[in-house]
Amino acid sequence: MKKNLHHPAESSDEISVSESLAWAKKFQFGDASLWSLEIELLLGEVIGVSRESLYAWPNRVVKSAQWALFADCVKRLNAGEPLEYVIGFCEFWSLKFKVNSSVLIPRPDTELLVGAALALPVPTHEQIEVLDLGTGSGVVGLSLAYEKPSWQISAVDNSPAALEVAADNARALGLNNVRLLEGDWYKNLPLPIESNDGYRIILANPPYLTKEDAHLSGSSLSWEPIRALVSENNGFADLYRIIRIAKKLLNLEGWLLLEHGYNQRVGVENFLLESGFVDVKCLRDVAGNARVSVARHTKFI
Repeated sequence: MKKNLHHPAESSDEISVSESLAWAKKFQFGDASLWSLEIELLLGEVIGVSRESLYAWPNRVVKSAQWALFADCVKRLNAGEPLEYVIGFCEFWSLKFKVNSSVLIPRPDTELLVGAALALPVPTHEQIEVLDLGTGSGVVGLSLAYEKPSWQISAVDNSPAALEVAADNARALGLNNVRLLEGDWYKNLPLPIESNDGYRIILANPPYLTKEDAHLSGSSLSWEPIRALVSENNGFADLYRIIRIAKKLLNLEGWLLLEHGYNQRVGVENFLLESGFVDVKCLRDVAGNARVSVARHTKFI
């Protein structure tokens, strides 16, 4: 239940780490253990120390400016706003990425896309071209660019605000093998820079939820951009569109990787096969759900 927030030490300008945490824990929103974890991470971020350090120095004074920021952030958490938006970043592929309400909060399941791309049978050090569709904050494409400096990543999104976030992340990671472009899988798709015969890898985490999906209400998803979550045709419209255009943009040794819903494996697999893709396989997430489909392009349809 959301509660009114009041300063725990109104007669004093000083408050300790332990007092700050005790105060914030009174305003629990949702699961108690998760709330404790989030306010600890939040306070550590505000005062610039690790979560573990909070308990090593519980009497450390939280400065007034830090307290004001912490209290404001607790209010946002208490209102249900996701921690990642409150602190402005998240971790993905062991890298730090800026996020805000213009982009989705990356999930660990999406790391399957990165791992699958890195495991493909392509020359290890050869310069290959990769197309990341619907890049959002850039976590997939930029993680690949970080791991493979010889790869040229083209990352596309139809949201200028999302591309600004991705550009900030590319700069923070010091990447120079990424180009960010406005467009989508319906228009303004870029051609490879060096190759005349198409991309070696195309990958995407497109919208694949339906408007009726129960996850869209009462969870962090209700704070995230709906355009990046929901698709028509029972969640398949964007997946099918990407499969169709990938046939035109991949080279004859190219691979397509798609994240999709746990219950969409059969539909995606069938459409890939009908579209002429071969070597179709599905990877499962840590919960055992079908999550990423991988397929190889062939010239015969």
